[in-house]
Amino acid sequence: MKTILLPTDFSKASEKAMEYAILIAQRNNARIVVAHAYLLPVFSSILAPSVMDCMIEEVVQKTDSKLISICKKISSHFSDSGKQLECEYVSAYSVPETEIKNVAHLKKPDLIIMGTNSRDNLQAFLRSTTSRIIDTVSFPLLIVHENTIVAPIEKIHMAIENITKDAVEASQLINLASSFKASITLLHVKPNNKVNESKGNFLFADFIKNFIDYSSIKLKTCISNNVEEGLKTSLSEDSSDLLVLIKYSRKWLDELFHKSIIRAFIKKGDLPILILHRT
Repeated sequence: MKTILLPTDFSKASEKAMEYAILIAQRNNARIVVAHAYLLPVFSSILAPSVMDCMIEEVVQKTDSKLISICKKISSHFSDSGKQLECEYVSAYSVPETEIKNVAHLKKPDLIIMGTNSRDNLQAFLRSTTSRIIDTVSFPLLIVHENTIVAPIEKIHMAIENITKDAVEASQLINLASSFKASITLLHVKPNNKVNESKGNFLFADFIKNFIDYSSIKLKTCISNNVEEGLKTSLSEDSSDLLVLIKYSRKWLDELFHKSIIRAFIKKGDLPILILHRT
């Protein structure tokens, strides 16, 4: 992990995302790219062009000043190997999701970390910047809530549907997990009438032997007829530090279901969510 993209809107949630970016960068000697999109004020037609230019310049200067301050905070920290963290910022007149997408394709980050606020309903979530970023950016995306307590990642849980197919995504977690010496638990939710745990454990053991070189990884089967409730119960039992969800490109009905699962855990508000994309 060499590059972390940190979008910011200068909110409390963005500050929490910055803390996570610093924490992960310290373990990986990664540089952080801070990105911000700003909109210009609505001008009256009676204003002289020179006045409008001054107002625009003021917006740009205030934005740059805040971004410079964030970069100074980040650069005041050192990696575990003693290296000062590298940081740069990018700002543009744009809507947030467009700027994040543009910067991501330019910088090719290994991870995007962004803050989010709670949403009261589905429609609010679907209209949010968070939702649009999930839909338009294919890079791994870590979503941090404004109420999240920032702490080293010791227990990572990843929800999977298919033991052999979905577990392939777990290989993307190895660098992050190993940098914190964290355990990885793959959570597989099954209805009561479809339990065959011995077969699942056999498939998983065979998969681990052939595809993943990481000792601290295991499979946990959750028995529940409701995926969301099964995951919540298991996460509560294990005191998870990070939940990983896979976002699929599939038929719209399945897509809506998976978006509802993502929405539910983002609304939960106290657990960071890492979203991996599969095409």
